[in-house]
Amino acid sequence: MRLSGVDPSIIRELSGIYKPFVKAFKELVSNAYDADADNIVVRVADDFGTIEIWDDGTGMTPFSFREDFTRLGGSTAWAGEGRSPRGRPRIGSKGIGFLAVARYCSQLEVISLSRVPYRGEAWFRRSNRKHIPFSMVAGELVPEPMLSNRLKVETLELCDRKSAPLREGSDFVVHASDIELLSKRATSGQQFHVRYAVDCSHIRLKALLDFDYLLSLQRRADLRVLEDFCAFELGETGEHSGPATVIRLRGLKEFVVRELSAPALKGKARNIAFKSGRDQFLWRLARTSPIADDHRGLDCIAARRLADLQDQADLPTLRVQWRNERPIDLRRSVYVPKPDSRHDLEDTAIEVDIRHNGLRAVGYLLPRNEVIYPAELRGISVRVRKVAIGDAGFFGWETMISGAQKAAMSQVTGEILVLEGLDAADAINPGRESFYAESEQYRALCSALFGSGESIGGHVKTAIKCILDRVHVRSQVQGRLTEAKARRKCLTDIGDAVSHFRRQDPEVGRRLVRFFKDLSIRANGLSETRDYNLRPGHKLAGFEVVEDGDLRVPFEVDFANRRIRLNYEQDLWHQDLYIGGQFYRVVFKQGRAEHPICEFDNQDRCVYVNWGHPVKLNMDDAAFLKTAILLRLANHAAPDDADTMMHLALNMMAFRAE
Repeated sequence: MRLSGVDPSIIRELSGIYKPFVKAFKELVSNAYDADADNIVVRVADDFGTIEIWDDGTGMTPFSFREDFTRLGGSTAWAGEGRSPRGRPRIGSKGIGFLAVARYCSQLEVISLSRVPYRGEAWFRRSNRKHIPFSMVAGELVPEPMLSNRLKVETLELCDRKSAPLREGSDFVVHASDIELLSKRATSGQQFHVRYAVDCSHIRLKALLDFDYLLSLQRRADLRVLEDFCAFELGETGEHSGPATVIRLRGLKEFVVRELSAPALKGKARNIAFKSGRDQFLWRLARTSPIADDHRGLDCIAARRLADLQDQADLPTLRVQWRNERPIDLRRSVYVPKPDSRHDLEDTAIEVDIRHNGLRAVGYLLPRNEVIYPAELRGISVRVRKVAIGDAGFFGWETMISGAQKAAMSQVTGEILVLEGLDAADAINPGRESFYAESEQYRALCSALFGSGESIGGHVKTAIKCILDRVHVRSQVQGRLTEAKARRKCLTDIGDAVSHFRRQDPEVGRRLVRFFKDLSIRANGLSETRDYNLRPGHKLAGFEVVEDGDLRVPFEVDFANRRIRLNYEQDLWHQDLYIGGQFYRVVFKQGRAEHPICEFDNQDRCVYVNWGHPVKLNMDDAAFLKTAILLRLANHAAPDDADTMMHLALNMMAFRAE
């Protein structure tokens, strides 16, 4: 096996485009997918010395191993219109193959058996002899004894275009180990073109690629020694052995072992980057492999359509056995909100359906009320041929905007599946980390998602607007709740202050008792003015306000029907004041400047507060409420002594319960 004329320094650079290790390793999973595998198993050794991947795909013949697996550039993935024999759209296209893992391990061992015949073509020139050995047709990769009775000629023709193809039986005969030419047209010196098939189902190949040796040749001038980088061995196998491939990475580099065995960072478990090396490896392998995902957990039309496409897709099972743990089946993670926040999925999900100049892509964006965790799921994940292209993100827009829009991006997640277009050959860089910006289809994707102007637009603008609109509505409601909580606390503080000074000062206590028992104290004028409703009206932030006493939370926003549900039965809305052993109902009034700031009515047990008083303009709700009630109460406790009244009022207003 040789890599003719390729400098090892180039090999090292090519292998370096896959970072970190898991992104290189997932290329082997993609190879198994391209080989029509239904089952893929990854095994990690206890000592991290080796990692192997087994699959039950079509396997590799010695010929396909040489021409596909160890070939640099010129991938054959686009044969058959870029599809596998079973019809899967092939992932591999760059022809980098085995080099993805070259810098991460010392050696790569490959064991494979294929039941699919190898088909090839060759040109040869006839000499004086009539018998053409198989080695002139299929080369010397497989010894002729192993090819005995295994080679079938599909077409044989002279390179002269005017000549008709030769016919088997009359023009040539295929024997056990050679082709006998019978036709008089097949004269000496003529060039022939042959298409043939080789049955290699009895041949198991075993190869060992020595990466340490290969990369050590970087500074050597004689590149012919590259012929020795691969040890190749063929053996006979039984008739009942099934097709399979095992690829084993031996001698993992020290930095890879550290990466895989790293412990999780304590106290920072929400993001994948802070999890253990094992969890990071499994999560990223699942995210970047062509396997099933968890879209069934998202109850929205767009996500269900992606799930339906997945159910129709031919996806393998990926099982991982990590050291001595039980094997687990990996599934690709997507963002699924917590059960208590899923009620608005259908209303918020933005369906994506792009059709432009050969590009066909479907998916969804999901703007959320909460920040997306883990952070690796923030942004848009784009999958081409079942494989994610780079990490989820916003195509660089996150660095170009600021303020509320940038903050809102942390609350957007999305999945885009490219059904047609953006082929890996001309639109995606070799490491599959990003797209080529000059691709017209990539520009169409960007335009649909982000618009084509200098400011952000497209589906992402719609998602951000949805988030900001919701933030506005929620902040309006939350503001009203905060005000209500402050008023409620203020009434509790007033009751505590009165109780405290009744106990601390007997004289004040006697005066207050006399006041609370005096039923002749009635409101005079303020009670007749209009009520001032501090609860939200019929509309708030453009949404209808509906009272719902059965609501378990203070409020709930129905964005689909533009409705806010509030539970006025909760304590924060209560306007009762407990003082003097009695409950007083606090009523807010739309009084005028000439009306009192506050009035007590002991007969009806009401406290009327003039919310329209000019003093209110210079004070917040809680301060004004406390000032109005305590000042009026102090006036009733010491009506004939202004100094005592002010002293009591100020002390009660300054009181803070421990």
